[in-house]
Amino acid sequence: MKDYFSNLPQQYNSSSDERKNKPAPSAPIPAPTSPEEAVIMGVTDITKEAIRCFTDYAKCKEHEKTERKRIAATLRAIEYQIDAQKEVYLKELDKHYEERSRLYSVAEKAQEKALSTGDKEILQLCYNLILNVYDKPVGSNGTMPSLLGGSMTPFNTDRW
Repeated sequence: MKDYFSNLPQQYNSSSDERKNKPAPSAPIPAPTSPEEAVIMGVTDITKEAIRCFTDYAKCKEHEKTERKRIAATLRAIEYQIDAQKEVYLKELDKHYEERSRLYSVAEKAQEKALSTGDKEILQLCYNLILNVYDKPVGSNGTMPSLLGGSMTPFNTDRW
């Protein structure tokens, strides 16, 4: 902070020896001619500094609000992406179980036919088909999208 009282005449400034030893300011500062003028200049500088501080605070606050809006928008985009991936996953899951159900009904019909004719070889094949269909985990063939796999960045459309 500036020392406005250093340039006052001797009667107002008690440390004239200190003033002689100080280097001259780089920019000429208008010397107040009276103590009232020095006080006014001090108040003016304090006001300018307060306005600058409030302006910096307003900029920081606006930046924080903007950043919070950006984060909220990013989170909404991630939520939409997860919902879309979930819908694709559920459709694939329904399709997969529909296919399993169809294969099981075919195997069951063939099993009934094999039982009625007494064909042990067809019965063994039906049994193996049922075991292969139901022992295979869902999504192991790579056609079902993974909800946890891949990046969770918004608008990651390379998986679609």
